[in-house]
Amino acid sequence: MAMKLVESQEASSPLEAWERASIHIFGTGTASQKKGCPKSAFFGLCEEGFVRGIEPGSYNLSGQQSLRPSSS
Repeated sequence: MAMKLVESQEASSPLEAWERASIHIFGTGTASQKKGCPKSAFFGLCEEGFVRGIEPGSYNLSGQQSLRPSSS
């Protein structure tokens, strides 16, 4: 679901896509929504360029605002 949000440009960043998808699937604030493994897998795919609409690069998970990788 997060990938579809990014690909369709319904989310402005991978972080927003993850937050929206995980809340929809698991519910706000649940243990499943907060788990790091699925989130890290999604961001790993984004960083490697496997998600359409996302440029490969290193993403800042805490405050990223766009579909472009962070400069660090």
